[in-house]
Amino acid sequence: MFKMILIRPGSTDFDSQGRIQGNLDVPLNSQGSAEVADLASELAPHSLDVIYSAKCEPSAGTADALAERLGVKVKRLEGLRNVDHGLWQGMCVEEVRRTQPWVFKASRSTPECICPPHGETMQSAQERVVHSISKLIRKFTVTGSNGKLTATVGVVAPTPVLHLIHTMLTDEPTVDFWETDEKPDPIEILEVHSPSNAT
Repeated sequence: MFKMILIRPGSTDFDSQGRIQGNLDVPLNSQGSAEVADLASELAPHSLDVIYSAKCEPSAGTADALAERLGVKVKRLEGLRNVDHGLWQGMCVEEVRRTQPWVFKASRSTPECICPPHGETMQSAQERVVHSISKLIRKFTVTGSNGKLTATVGVVAPTPVLHLIHTMLTDEPTVDFWETDEKPDPIEILEVHSPSNAT
């Protein structure tokens, strides 16, 4: 069976400040480094075969630190880059909520329809994420009588990208791309029973 473990990057100063990171390269802060150490302990029993990550920080920094601790290789995937939030990058989420309330509301209810100024739509991001993850799944498809997938891979990517992967593999849409309600779990284990959803 093919297991894909979605791994959230460690924290940055932007996280503590409630800012939109987008494609900006913001390194892990001290809290993020401590979180990565905890992640490594949590992931150790799962015996990862490889870790795939987005190229941008803090995903790359998290993946590299985990790979060193767990003794596995890291591979970058361009398709896992964060959603381009355009002119919203660096802004506080609360500022968007206050100054553009209708946009903020729509981004929670119909995020695929929203395009930040000079950014990209969630639909566009979803298309490249689905393409990238589909290729990854096909890569680990074992041809045989059982037709099963046999690997355990980690995927470190920005939160919106992880939401898109979750939606792709579970058909359970996530509406809160801002994650304003509660702090999410650092990892999510998904079992891919067949390559049928890798189109």
